[in-house]
Amino acid sequence: MIIPQEVTAEVNGGSVVFDAGMSSTKAPAPHVFRRVDVEGPVASPHSNTGAQSAKALVDWLALTFHGRTLEDVLTIFGPGLEWQAADRGAMGYRSCLFRGDVRVYHQGMIGMGVHVVISGQGCRQLEEEGVIDFEPGALFGWRGMLESLLGLGANVARLDVAMDDREGLLRLDVIRQSVRAGACVSRFKAGTMYEKCSLVDGCGQGETAYFGSKKSNMFIRIYDKAKEQLLPAGVHWVRVEAQARNENAQQLAQLIVDKGLGVLAPVLNGYVRFVEPSETDSTRSRWAVCDWWSAFLGVVERMPLGVAPVCRTLGEVADNLRRQYAPAIAMVMNSPIMGTRWLRETVSDGMARWRPKHFDMMAAAVEHLKPCFADSAAAPKHRAVPPYLLGLSLGETLRDRRIKAAWSGE
Repeated sequence: MIIPQEVTAEVNGGSVVFDAGMSSTKAPAPHVFRRVDVEGPVASPHSNTGAQSAKALVDWLALTFHGRTLEDVLTIFGPGLEWQAADRGAMGYRSCLFRGDVRVYHQGMIGMGVHVVISGQGCRQLEEEGVIDFEPGALFGWRGMLESLLGLGANVARLDVAMDDREGLLRLDVIRQSVRAGACVSRFKAGTMYEKCSLVDGCGQGETAYFGSKKSNMFIRIYDKAKEQLLPAGVHWVRVEAQARNENAQQLAQLIVDKGLGVLAPVLNGYVRFVEPSETDSTRSRWAVCDWWSAFLGVVERMPLGVAPVCRTLGEVADNLRRQYAPAIAMVMNSPIMGTRWLRETVSDGMARWRPKHFDMMAAAVEHLKPCFADSAAAPKHRAVPPYLLGLSLGETLRDRRIKAAWSGE
């Protein structure tokens, strides 16, 4: 894998080469390379098969950079490699550079930035080239790449992640029967079963199950990859793909950075799960999950996108607040009309709306901090009630007393 130190551009007969190591008057493009766990071995070059032994893989990525130059973006996705100029642009961009199945669109209207589209074959291409490293002992896989991209301010417009079944756990005919029997619990309202067949001999060429709308921010498909690839009869290969767009794509990318590609299993389970009908319970959401579905996913946790993660500690609340709302808070705080006045009013309003879980979380946080003050010789024996409790009309509630007592050492 090539990590550029200095980058310069040369234009030669319609191609653009960014050569690592050449002298340049420009500052090198920023990178945030970090060590991550190995993702799995890579497949054959440019084939959209993914890692043969991997459970999950990235199968499409589209994102936009604002405030980054074209040279910066090209260096990220092809350091020291040659880019070709396409005949025309697309999606409102006048120009496009490409390298295999990786396309970079630029010269759009003001504010459009630089847009990158990496197809499924493009994902396999980056793995083969070593831009995304999937070899055993690799330091930089998809998790590290997404971490770098988000760190550089990329807005993820679309992210497809897939899981492959090669063990015979998933069968399209069984899935079809489950759907028609009402044994599919889903956040989606409708699904579609589609079968492709030859008009010459009538032979089936693969069946696909669609869940959700292709125009929505989340869409799931399950299809026979073996027949799509025209593999010999008897080869079992069923692929489950989750296609996330816009806010869901951004959230899925962050989840992969935080938890790895394995997060796809609970995400899928949060949107679609196949269950065993119960004769004694009419509530479908309580029905037991089918053995073949749980065996394929390997999890029982459900994590649909668009739902704020459950925060169990004050630190997790603070981290989630910073990650999700820091730009908006900074914008309001820097407003000459709102500023600190808005913050004081918001804090006062928020404290008045505390529920039992908030009191419990605060009491646990204060209790956790007590050893820090006890170990400090300079710390007073009894501490005053912290500012966030002053003026709060909570009366003599048990949780209010717990927080004050924990803080003051009573």
